[in-house]
Amino acid sequence: MNGYIIDENANEERQLKEQQRIDAQIGEIDQQAENLQMEIRKVNETDIPKIQNTIDFLDDEVNNIKLEVINHSQNPNHLNKFNLNLYWLVFIPATIFLYLFYVSAVYSGFFRDVVNEVQQAGSNGIASVLAAIFAKKAFTEFNLHWFAPIIFFVFGIVLHVAYEPGKWQVQVIKMLGTLLFILLADALLAYFVENKSHEVKVMMGLDEPNYHFYTSAVFYMVLVMGYCTCLGWSVILHQIKEEYGKKDVEKIAKMKIEICKEKRLALVNQVQDLKALLISHEGGINKLRKEIERLKKLREQIALSMSDLEQRITNFYDGWLIYLNKVNDNTYLKNECDTILRKFYQQHIYKNNVSLNEVNA
Repeated sequence: MNGYIIDENANEERQLKEQQRIDAQIGEIDQQAENLQMEIRKVNETDIPKIQNTIDFLDDEVNNIKLEVINHSQNPNHLNKFNLNLYWLVFIPATIFLYLFYVSAVYSGFFRDVVNEVQQAGSNGIASVLAAIFAKKAFTEFNLHWFAPIIFFVFGIVLHVAYEPGKWQVQVIKMLGTLLFILLADALLAYFVENKSHEVKVMMGLDEPNYHFYTSAVFYMVLVMGYCTCLGWSVILHQIKEEYGKKDVEKIAKMKIEICKEKRLALVNQVQDLKALLISHEGGINKLRKEIERLKKLREQIALSMSDLEQRITNFYDGWLIYLNKVNDNTYLKNECDTILRKFYQQHIYKNNVSLNEVNA
């Protein structure tokens, strides 16, 4: 028989306390298992579905953003990258051309030594001497004319500023004033270039001393190449500024999509963490159930109270006698059973010698 027997006076009380302690442990562990089970249900039925709904919402949001980009691709208030690239494609060469043109034109109009060039020019150098606009020496001789284009770029930027919206009367006055000022500057430059060109022709005997500059094609060619290109440069600059001031739908959409993806990734990781938590809780529940089984077995192994033990022994002995009554020549077996029973009671139940009759009583 498993268990142990203690003094009769204290045995029953101690056994009862031990059983109550184990029952309390079982109840506490069972409550922990129930709490874990409730947490599992909460995660499965509430937390994960809620996060999954948010993930689905983010996916729909990304699709809506992409659709919005497609629907608003032709909106004039949104950045048009094709136009912007086209403007830059024209603006950069126009800037280079304007710089080279004004460097050469200012040199030809103010810094060119036509007398020295005519004296040094041979038969093969006549064409270069006669070049009225683009003079080779303008790019080989460093002088202030290399910085002169800055003035005309400033004029172009001033015109760009004059484009800015405001009261139309003020805007018209600013634009007309700027246009006239640029026209005057280019006209003066064209006059000096034509004047130098005329001096060269007179020295070479190719033209008369008396002439009217406004009848020369060179004057108008310089005026058109400078003035019109400067105006076009200013307009393109203004359009580039306007494009950059528009709403870049694609860039904004890309940023929004990246934010949605980051949020989605965080939620997916959160779902994975919850699933890992579920596995951990299920493992914890299994461990708690095993602990409950262990405690139940331990409880069963606790010795019975003296009265319970006597009752069970008596029931067992009575059942055994009933069985022996069915056996022939059972006297010897009954005597042996009585001897064993008497011995057990004397050693374990009663410390004083008692008779079998007293035990049966």
